[in-house]
Amino acid sequence: MLRNEAIAWAFERNVSTVDIGHIFDMTQHQVQHLQKQWYEHGDIAPIPKPGCPRPNSRINAAWTFQEKVARNPVRTAADLSRELHISRRTGGRVLKDLGLHSRACQQRQKLTQADKLKRLERGR
Repeated sequence: MLRNEAIAWAFERNVSTVDIGHIFDMTQHQVQHLQKQWYEHGDIAPIPKPGCPRPNSRINAAWTFQEKVARNPVRTAADLSRELHISRRTGGRVLKDLGLHSRACQQRQKLTQADKLKRLERGR
């Protein structure tokens, strides 16, 4: 946060955007973007993009996953991830960290032994 405070201090002192860019190794466009944010919001804190909720941290997801899997172990990582608004891949990683298995996302044909032998013969 020290860098942001120094940039805000420079804005208050009316330092040019070119000089701020040279000092902090930023382009003029980046400085102008921060300057606009500083004038509109009063600070230079990171602002989340509208419409894109921030994902939960993996720790919170792990606790929630553990509780939900304990209640219903048949649920897939995709189902759990969708509820927590995190990606399917992150959900799979969380389950792996917990030592649990993410179930397959699609149901496959359940073949009998006779069907497997027929497929093997056809393949030959």
